[in-house]
Amino acid sequence: MEADKYPERSGYAINYRAGNRQSQQIRGVVRTELLKKYSSSSIDFSGLDNYREISWQRQLHLFEVPFYYIEYGIAQLGAFAIYQNYKTNPKAAVEKFDQFKRLGNSKPLKELYEAALAVNDDYAPALNNLAYLQMDVLGDHKEALQLAVRAFRAMPEDPAVLDTLGYALLKNGQADKAVTFLEKAARLRPNDATIKTHLDQARKAAGKTAG
Repeated sequence: MEADKYPERSGYAINYRAGNRQSQQIRGVVRTELLKKYSSSSIDFSGLDNYREISWQRQLHLFEVPFYYIEYGIAQLGAFAIYQNYKTNPKAAVEKFDQFKRLGNSKPLKELYEAALAVNDDYAPALNNLAYLQMDVLGDHKEALQLAVRAFRAMPEDPAVLDTLGYALLKNGQADKAVTFLEKAARLRPNDATIKTHLDQARKAAGKTAG
């Protein structure tokens, strides 16, 4: 991305990583920059930027098994959490990791999230997902809110976390507070249908209309 053509290049990249919808052009440019940064320099791709912008289409996972990539992301977040613990206490981190591996395909989802939190008690993805599970499946709204608050403290600018916290507040009869968090989530991720639904429900419960 040329500086004179895109003077706010860093802003585009940050917004893109934050999950905001960007134009095809910006997404293509960001992808090309990432490829240049992380790909091997042994191959000369001069003059092929247009091709590289759309080269993601070769990844059949995106079309056939898209959730496979989501699992990659979850696994990587888990690896980061283990590494963080390892830097503090290597032996304990490895022991907890071994314990968690033994739970694979052997425990209900709730217990797996709880095991992940035993490894890292402020691991926001596990806190967030467990909070949602408590609300929509297990029906423990009070516990869900406590988990959602902990996830928010760990990742206060994440739209999914903000949505879960707002939804938990709504389920606990705190519609006014729910609107505040859900409006922020909607600003960060304006095209998310789930967030919009939760926000509409919270506004209705609070007797408010969209501004």
